[in-house]
Amino acid sequence: MNYNRRLKLLWWATAGCGSRSNNGVFTNLGDETMWYNSVDNVFHNIRLERISHTHTQGIPPGCEDYKIICLIRNPYTRSVSHYIDLVHQDSNLKFEDFITKGRTGFDRYWDQWKAIGRDPDYIIRLENPIEDWKKVSEASQIIGKNEFDALLERVFEVNNYAHSKPLDKYDSNGHQIVNRFFTQEFADILYKEEKFIFDLGGYKKDSWK
Repeated sequence: MNYNRRLKLLWWATAGCGSRSNNGVFTNLGDETMWYNSVDNVFHNIRLERISHTHTQGIPPGCEDYKIICLIRNPYTRSVSHYIDLVHQDSNLKFEDFITKGRTGFDRYWDQWKAIGRDPDYIIRLENPIEDWKKVSEASQIIGKNEFDALLERVFEVNNYAHSKPLDKYDSNGHQIVNRFFTQEFADILYKEEKFIFDLGGYKKDSWK
């Protein structure tokens, strides 16, 4: 789990939700930024400057009162991005099978929240990161509002991770074009399975069109 002891913030960097870009924000919130990792049930504190972030969710011992930041994304674009990653490894994988027969490695990360016993305090949507990060009052207080706003503009000015796979195709807003894969049938399946995230992020049921 990524965390900042100075600000008492935990960051759950959900896979496929812009974690690499958002890491550029979290690592600039002070030199107390670290992560908590488990290897063979042995816990280690590692300075984040030396190693990248982790997608692991949880609450390290001693961090029970920390506020939690979590990344989310429109499930339609997240699923297409994940499918493109899989196709890059297996060109025979059909989108229909990906949707109807189980999405390998496409975890329902929000199910972990019940087991952990906490919901996030702050939600950062991939589609609205600047707006959502500005709600994290701890961040702007420690480095100043103007400096924090400038940091957000720098980090999210350009998506440096777009077009990393041949099948990537983006709209004018820089989001994956999903209607080249989705039909109403496939969209209904995904919406039913991930309605919680649709509601949480304010994503519309027909946003795949």
